[in-house]
Amino acid sequence: MKLDGIPVYVVNANLHKPHKIECDFDGDLPITVNWKKEGGVQIRSSDRIKHDNSMLYFKRIEKEDQGRYWCTGENDFSQAQSYVNLSVYGKRNVAISNTVDLCGT
Repeated sequence: MKLDGIPVYVVNANLHKPHKIECDFDGDLPITVNWKKEGGVQIRSSDRIKHDNSMLYFKRIEKEDQGRYWCTGENDFSQAQSYVNLSVYGKRNVAISNTVDLCGT
């Protein structure tokens, strides 16, 4: 059966607080999910960031965590990709500015 990504476009997180993002896929189990940050950097589990298949856990959100996170789901039949845009907010819900080029130029 075809694997379909279910996109979540924007997720807001508070600076220095824990947060998690999820990437859902619909298809035959088992589904394996891998995470990359914009620019193709593979997300590896560390002391601050952990991933457990479809969930990406941040122990403490930092300014550099803001950006687009790509998740790739794969089962025995197909592969699909989706993404989550993570926006980081400081005190009083003021967005912390990071320029993200959505056009790839």
